[in-house]
Amino acid sequence: MTIDELFDKVVSHCNTQGAQAYDRSEGCVYLDGDGRKCAIGALLTTEDLALAENMYCSAIQLQNRIPGCLERAGIPGENDRCRGLVANELQQLHDFALNWKDGKLIPGIIERSKSQVEIYLKQE
Repeated sequence: MTIDELFDKVVSHCNTQGAQAYDRSEGCVYLDGDGRKCAIGALLTTEDLALAENMYCSAIQLQNRIPGCLERAGIPGENDRCRGLVANELQQLHDFALNWKDGKLIPGIIERSKSQVEIYLKQE
């Protein structure tokens, strides 16, 4: 998946959903009790998402708990470290409430995240 395809998919998902995947006791999660998915949750396979349901951890920790899940999700990167950095950037885009306005991700924030991902992928 290219960077543009990745961001198009994640932003479309988040903006269509209109809210974060959130658990009151934990914070943002990959899949919440109402069926909402975070940016990474929207990319995970059905099997991996079932394992990650209501899990509260970084994308790098998720990758350690469910080996290969970020690669299966189509997150670009030559290795697990790089895919983890890319996924963490997507996770931060979803998780920070200030990145949202009226149920949508703020375009300028999206572009900043995309630029950061491009830097990660060039450092491989």
